[in-house]
Amino acid sequence: MFAPQVEAIYPFGAKQSVHVEVPGISDVLEGELRPGHFAGVATVVTKLFNLVQPDIAVFGQKDYSSCW
Repeated sequence: MFAPQVEAIYPFGAKQSVHVEVPGISDVLEGELRPGHFAGVATVVTKLFNLVQPDIAVFGQKDYSSCW
């Protein structure tokens, strides 16, 4: 299990960290009901990928939105 310390992910604290925004999709479907959700997911995945430098990423299929 990969479980880095909080300081490794947010060395200057979460408030002073880089955040990834996803224009367009962040405001529709699930994003419309959960402001900040896509930015949070995109930020965490980006940080993970930068730390582990994967060659391949496989994501499972799930409901694309709970709005439907």
